[in-house]
Amino acid sequence: KIKDPRLAEAVTLASASSSSTLRLAALPIAARLSPDTAAPVIANLVAKGTPEEQKSAIRSLGFLRHPSADILLATQLRELAAGKIAPAAQLDLLNAAGRRNDPAIKALLAERTAALAASTDPLAPHRVALAGGNATRGEQIFRNQPVLACIRCHRAGTDGGDAGPNLAGIGAKQSREYLLEAIVKPNAKIAPGFDTVVITRKDGSVAAGIVASETAALLTLRNTDNQLVEVKKSDIAKREGAPSGMPEIYGTILTPSELRDVVEYMASLKDPVVRLDENKPRALRGLPPMAKGAP
Repeated sequence: KIKDPRLAEAVTLASASSSSTLRLAALPIAARLSPDTAAPVIANLVAKGTPEEQKSAIRSLGFLRHPSADILLATQLRELAAGKIAPAAQLDLLNAAGRRNDPAIKALLAERTAALAASTDPLAPHRVALAGGNATRGEQIFRNQPVLACIRCHRAGTDGGDAGPNLAGIGAKQSREYLLEAIVKPNAKIAPGFDTVVITRKDGSVAAGIVASETAALLTLRNTDNQLVEVKKSDIAKREGAPSGMPEIYGTILTPSELRDVVEYMASLKDPVVRLDENKPRALRGLPPMAKGAP
């Protein structure tokens, strides 16, 4: 960004480094500085690189000003249609192809969109989010997504709400496909104990939530605001089941890359042990983190 005159030399050194991280950091810069030099390197990494090198090389193709970029991307899109692209690199390929103006690439992307629309698999449009995400970014979305932060209803250990199941250890118990479906199609499989009920009282008022506790005389619901609502059974006129309290909108609100990061974060939750934050006063443990700048 500061246009240092030593950048080209730094990229050359980084590209020859034994550090994969350094080589990958240099790759998109090399593609911008010297497309002719970078093109064969990128093509080689796409074909023979490690999974991370393949992903970085494919991302670089989106910006590479070289005739080979469109040809290579079109070839990779055909491989994707044939099911031959590694799951972790599929979304990177689609993102890179979406940045190109080549008619052949646009036609291949249109064919893919039509095939997904015709599929009977409800997860088909989202399967590119199954692998290859970043767990650290996913945790930030889980905690801070401005519309519907997951932590309002779920715990991932101690922090969070109780309107949904505690997700500690979920990555060790469930497949990535299960996790993806739970995010974009929450009504497909509702976790035991979190079925939502709707109560109509005899006076016509309505209460809804998951059953927190139930006795012969009293039903206690936990609503979507994580508050307990008590209903006397003698006041109940009708009790009905309802869809999951989790809205089916995350597949729309989150970008495919964000969705992939959240799946990666949930898949990383392997430890079922609840760990208390010893740095917090006891009364504050388990509460969501305060917003930045809060008093």
